[in-house]
Amino acid sequence: ASSVQLIRLKGLECLGRDEVDIILDRVEAFVAKHGVKPNRSSKDGLKPQIGGALAKLRRRAKAANGVTEAQRARLSSLDPGFDRRIRSTNDEVLDRTIAFVAANGALPAVRGDDGAHPSLGRAYSEFKNRVLLGKGLTPAHLRRLLDLEPEFANRLANFDDALLDRAEAYLAAHNTLPTETATDGRKPTLGKAFLRLRRRAIMGLHAPRFRPDRLLALDPDFDLQADPGPWT
Repeated sequence: ASSVQLIRLKGLECLGRDEVDIILDRVEAFVAKHGVKPNRSSKDGLKPQIGGALAKLRRRAKAANGVTEAQRARLSSLDPGFDRRIRSTNDEVLDRTIAFVAANGALPAVRGDDGAHPSLGRAYSEFKNRVLLGKGLTPAHLRRLLDLEPEFANRLANFDDALLDRAEAYLAAHNTLPTETATDGRKPTLGKAFLRLRRRAIMGLHAPRFRPDRLLALDPDFDLQADPGPWT
């Protein structure tokens, strides 16, 4: 069977391209032509279709779902306020969750019988995933989360330990650290995760028991005082 894939996206078609890149290409072309971002409510030609696709992309990026660092950078360039809105969303989720715990004596679950309960549970779960990836986060967000759910420190530490274990094994097998640009099997996925770990380490977004010496042993040139880069 052919490996060429025809992607159909709300009337937009392209051969063998990643869906996110298609959306970004179309949005960039629209902005270049019209001087404004597309939106879902417009009646102008393809604008509602492209605007709907852009809204879908924002939701995926917000949930840290299948969007690469390069794609996030393109989205941020198109929509400079997007990362600020993610930070605002994180604060809102934390505020709502703290209020829910005060009223109900328990954290919201992803599934429940109480109207807003499942919605808040999903939002809180997505927020914790963003913490693991370091997306739109500040050290204050992490401190509030650990105050709210101290057990999350173990999940974060275990996540980082497992990632360092994989990076150490990769270095031993290949004599090089994983990168986010390679095309060798698991290497890009591991490389992206390792890059995010380094960025979180720079920003102090890690569990109390995090061991920077393991990271420095893997990458002696790593600078904990460096600029973490975009989309941290």
